[in-house]
Amino acid sequence: MPVKTPTTTSKSASGLSELTKRLEDLSPLPASREVERWLVANQGNVEAAESMYRSSVTWRRQKGVNRLIKWKPPVVLRNYYPGGFAGFDREGCPVWIIPFGQADMKGMLSCVSIEEFLDFTLKIVECSMLLMKKKSEISGKPVGQHVFIFDLDGFSLKAATHGPTMEILQRLIGVYEGGGKLNFLNFASTLGSFPNICWFGFFD
Repeated sequence: MPVKTPTTTSKSASGLSELTKRLEDLSPLPASREVERWLVANQGNVEAAESMYRSSVTWRRQKGVNRLIKWKPPVVLRNYYPGGFAGFDREGCPVWIIPFGQADMKGMLSCVSIEEFLDFTLKIVECSMLLMKKKSEISGKPVGQHVFIFDLDGFSLKAATHGPTMEILQRLIGVYEGGGKLNFLNFASTLGSFPNICWFGFFD
């Protein structure tokens, strides 16, 4: 299934102008095409888009998301985190594979905390956002989505009864869906999809 990027019409341009004006107190704002995604995520509802954007800014500040790009995670996460960058799809969108079912979560969580694991996930998301921006600059057309394929093949009953593993799974799904316990609002409207695979994506 092809992913979609925002397309500007006279109506959306008007909504974008109004949203930008409402958010002036948060300047500097990102590029117009990035602000427009908040409208797309809220079906053009300017008030809802403003509320979501402000919630995201607050959450990012509280979580310190911007620091994650420079953060050097523990070696066990760098070597054994279940997932990685697979390349770009035909629309230029970054694609990531998360083979969670094959991961030794019990072993990893004996070395790192749940919060460190989730911070590393957020770092991946931030890196993917940078890939989207870079691809947009290179191609000259906006790349408005990224795809995360969440593969549970091999997920055992033993893993399913390990409390910390299940907490990680539930919170990861919250991240990739753009909600859940992490209240991951920063990535609105970039949810891509892949057929015939168990996946969870998130909006940008």
